Amino acid sequence: MDLYLKEFAFGQRHIGVLFVTIGLCSGCTSQQLYMTAQAYQRNQCLYRPEQGDRDQCLGNSNQSYDEYNRKASGLQRKNEAISCE
Repeated sequence: MDLYLKEFAFGQRHIGVLFVTIGLCSGCTSQQLYMTAQAYQRNQCLYRPEQGDRDQCLGNSNQSYDEYNRKASGLQRKNEAISCE
């Protein structure tokens, strides 16, 4: 992984923590936080140098909150089932 991608991933984690912290302090709903994070991700996609990377990034950032919530709930249930075994 080149340095640009490492720095990008590092920055993404910190921005995510910042969004969560701001949301908790300001009373935002989880859906509002998700939508804000999606907008930030879409903006960051535009800085990708390769068109194919931009397109893939933008495609990944278009998941609706309901779809994200269903997937997250399914993974949580799956993890709970595994930990109970």
